[in-house]
Amino acid sequence: MVYIRKCPMCSKDIEYPDKYLFNRAERESRCCKSCGSKKANEHKKIKSFDRNCPNCQKLLAYGSYHSWWIAKKNNQSCISCSKTGIPKSTEFKEHLSKVMSGEGNPMYGNHHTQKIKNLISNINKGNKAGLGYKFSDDSKQKMREAAVRRVKKYGIHSRNFNPNACKIIDEYGKINGYNFQHALNGGEISVAGYLVDGYDKEKNVVFEYDERHHFDCNGKLKSKDCNRMNCIKSQLNCKFFRYSEITNDVVEY
Repeated sequence: MVYIRKCPMCSKDIEYPDKYLFNRAERESRCCKSCGSKKANEHKKIKSFDRNCPNCQKLLAYGSYHSWWIAKKNNQSCISCSKTGIPKSTEFKEHLSKVMSGEGNPMYGNHHTQKIKNLISNINKGNKAGLGYKFSDDSKQKMREAAVRRVKKYGIHSRNFNPNACKIIDEYGKINGYNFQHALNGGEISVAGYLVDGYDKEKNVVFEYDERHHFDCNGKLKSKDCNRMNCIKSQLNCKFFRYSEITNDVVEY
């Protein structure tokens, strides 16, 4: 059986030996060989194939007519716009979670072989995002500030706080005449990407509550907390008080 359709340019009959080729030509509005060669000669005269992104109107350049035609046909956006994606609804997220949990998960009941584990391990060795890589202080500060911005923008309070610390902060403030802002009283303020436990803006005083994990085996404040404190003090030029959960004392640094 022969399938026949008209050329969209010259209306000449084009024959196809099977339905697949016929449907494909119909779908892509293909023309006959004569008209196709004419179009090819015209395209050779064009040095560049450009179009604008349908979202941001950015000028996009293509190396060939085919890639330009595919992008135009599918109304493709630029890389920046395509990365933004479409926000997923809560219902869709819940449905996806149910579908991918339990037996629906492709890895359900399966385990990587030791060979695959070794391969993954070797690939990740030397990866900058892996072990042994240290970010600069400037990069760390930028990451902390970005995390605080996400909390403020999306209302995601992923950073935990100690309610007992807020109680201690309030008690110390009442006795010594400070009005500290903390997690339960206006929210923790951000300084250089760090969220301080308590801060009196009027008197420029910072109060930190240290649980046991802030100290090493010798009872000394860990170097990470010392660096954090020094960074905050350099930014605010403030008084700095720390309460130790081990000794139950408040010390000015």
